[in-house]
Amino acid sequence: MARIWARDEDDRWRAHPLSGTSMTLNDRGAGDDAPVTLIPTAGEARTLWCLVASPRREIRVNGWILPGGVRILSDRDEIRLPHGARFYYSDADPARVEPLPESAGVVCCGLCTAPIEVGSDAVRCPGCGVWHHASDKRDCWTYNPTCSSGDQPTSLTDESAWSPEDA
Repeated sequence: MARIWARDEDDRWRAHPLSGTSMTLNDRGAGDDAPVTLIPTAGEARTLWCLVASPRREIRVNGWILPGGVRILSDRDEIRLPHGARFYYSDADPARVEPLPESAGVVCCGLCTAPIEVGSDAVRCPGCGVWHHASDKRDCWTYNPTCSSGDQPTSLTDESAWSPEDA
């Protein structure tokens, strides 16, 4: 699920889930500037989020001025508004156990390298895409604190594996 990270009243980063409706980003203490809006758009496999702003405003994404006032956001994009407000966009999904789909074909576990049977419980790492066993017999996903192929935490909670504190 896509999230927008913003600082709260205590100046801590908090993730706000983006639902199917648009969201306006605001500068703290700014006047009535033209809005900066996040708009959901239909992508092939998932919803993409588009940042739309007046081209007259100096909006920066990852340090670069936003040309034309439009950008499809990518995971971990930093958004800076003219009066200093900072936001981060994240679309990393948490890891979840699901039956291995038939469309995956022949898949070997990233940890134990044994084949994973179609329909059996497995986890596809949200970071690198490698599949792991996730059954009572073989729980390869949670065997280590991180994915066998990268630094993705193997937690099965809805909590984000990344926050702006890591940036």
